[in-house]
Amino acid sequence: MSTASGSTGDGNFLDQIQLTISPLVEFLQQTTSHAESGTTSNLPRIRLSGNLRAPISVMVSVVGGTAVLNDDFTTPSGTPEFTVNIPAGTYSGQLFNLGVTVIEDAEQEEDETIEFEILPGANYRLSSTRTCGADPFQRSTHTILEESVEITKTGTHIDANGNGLPDAGETLSYDFVVSNTGSVDLSQISVADLSPQVMVTGGPISLAAGASNDTAFKGTYTLTQADVDAGRFENQASVSGRVRATGLMISDLSDDPDNPADVDTEDDGEPDDPTILELPSSPAYTLEKSSTVIDVNGNGRPDAGDKIDYTFTVENTGNVTLSNITVSDAQVTFSNDTLATLAPGPIRYKHSRHLHDHPGRHESGQDRKQRHVHRLSPCRRPPYRRLLPAWRGARQSDSDGAPAGRRNRPPQRGRASGHRWRWCCGEGRKNSLSFYC
Repeated sequence: MSTASGSTGDGNFLDQIQLTISPLVEFLQQTTSHAESGTTSNLPRIRLSGNLRAPISVMVSVVGGTAVLNDDFTTPSGTPEFTVNIPAGTYSGQLFNLGVTVIEDAEQEEDETIEFEILPGANYRLSSTRTCGADPFQRSTHTILEESVEITKTGTHIDANGNGLPDAGETLSYDFVVSNTGSVDLSQISVADLSPQVMVTGGPISLAAGASNDTAFKGTYTLTQADVDAGRFENQASVSGRVRATGLMISDLSDDPDNPADVDTEDDGEPDDPTILELPSSPAYTLEKSSTVIDVNGNGRPDAGDKIDYTFTVENTGNVTLSNITVSDAQVTFSNDTLATLAPGPIRYKHSRHLHDHPGRHESGQDRKQRHVHRLSPCRRPPYRRLLPAWRGARQSDSDGAPAGRRNRPPQRGRASGHRWRWCCGEGRKNSLSFYC
């Protein structure tokens, strides 16, 4: 600096010059996202560089997005505009949270977005904190990622005996389809049935966002007679899995895709219909009557005073329990002719009757093919015995009422395993039908 005299050595110098620069403010990122259960995780943050002699407030506004304020997220003020308070200090790329919180709910919905914008302020400057002269990240969009899992369950009756009907002891087979319907990866996925008697095998598995699996899990159930009598079997399963990003466990009740009711039990916007298998009923029964002569006096022929033992076999040939089963016979008096219930399968009635009150009378019954099982009448010739296979049905004798070579043969015991002796009588008329044994 020169003086009026032209000397350059004298003069006044400026010193202690101070320049004040407004702090530079922008968002760290233009886009962010996170699972809904991470209520404060990975939200947009403010990046600031500069020297603050006093605290400042950075103004932020929610300017768009699909998420609804106070339903899906909250702000510090509860309104779209709010401030982020920054204390005094010297900062170089320091990060500050917005104070926004995502609201976690059980409703299954699409991913939602929140658009934030930093508004201009007197105590800061919107400018890039990364590159000198570059445009700042003035806006940032956050995506709330949905976390959801779904399961469908279908059942099939395994007809083990091939009769076309469900029977006690047969099984129901269940197939499960598990789907990750959210936008985040899931792990430790498992399936359980709400009916403890249903055995579920398979898993646990992991599923990426949007993936599904229809082979990992299977279920089986053994039908009881009570199930068949009820005419249907209804049950439901559940699936659970862990959100990898946050550790949150989420779950869902199964839905039967073939059930049009679409009842939303969980109130999550998705149907949760139980799986119902109809079990058709087919009630049926047969009655078989057979008899055995008991030779009371041991003279080898039926006489008045001998006894006939009748055996009545009532079989429930259907697949459901019958009730109030009654057996009647005009020639027989029963001490107990009614059963309260009869499950599928045979049960026997046995009753004895003496012949002396009805000389010359015969008794008969029918087998399942409506053939006579036995017929007895006072014989005109000595009785004979016939060796018959135990499994064979009735047959005719020759014209004189006795098989050739066996007439008047004395009583003998059965000769071979699988055979039994039966008493028979014949009238001896030509071409007459012998009495079945």
